[in-house]
Amino acid sequence: VKCDYCMDRIDKGLKPACVTICTSKCLSFDKTEHMPLVKRERYAKAMAALKGAAIFE
Repeated sequence: VKCDYCMDRIDKGLKPACVTICTSKCLSFDKTEHMPLVKRERYAKAMAALKGAAIFE
């Protein structure tokens, strides 16, 4: 069966099943206008986690 983006779930305000069950949180699904904000938040969290880290060459 091909992916239909779980339109029945989306119509109910839910996320697609693949996003819900993804244990590594690699998949995301949101309205297009929210995605730039999501990307900025993820970047900020990643940078905060690296605070104080040293780079060795």
